[in-house]
Amino acid sequence: MLKYMAKAGENVEIITVDDTPEAPASKFGYPINTIKGFRFVLYNEIALTFDLKQRTLAVMRRFKPDILHVTSPGFLVFVGVLTARILKVPLVFSYHTHLPVYAKQYFPVPGIDNAAWKILKFVHNRADLNLVTSPQMKEELEASGLCGQGSRA
Repeated sequence: MLKYMAKAGENVEIITVDDTPEAPASKFGYPINTIKGFRFVLYNEIALTFDLKQRTLAVMRRFKPDILHVTSPGFLVFVGVLTARILKVPLVFSYHTHLPVYAKQYFPVPGIDNAAWKILKFVHNRADLNLVTSPQMKEELEASGLCGQGSRA
């Protein structure tokens, strides 16, 4: 997406979580704001953050976006909901990892998949638009009470 936005001359600011010293400073000419995070002990391939220092909000206040796009799942979805509401801009989520399935695999306790669905509903139903990876995923999310008419596959 960034490649096409750069080609169209769009102004973009990137915020990501990374705890490595070699975190990139830019991509396609767009600056990358890195928030330090922590590794989830059961799935340490990704870094997560609660952004308690509110760096996302500070960056977005400076940048003044027309729209906020957040990938899901991850703790930044909560920050995204709050930031979009404070700045009064549309919020777009793109759903990339099927959280209830992963939750059952990496944290096998009874009811974890139901808890994951509740969290997803809480967050995604606050977005103006939800993008998903396939028509099948769109159907499953909608059948679970998620996203409604604001979904696109």
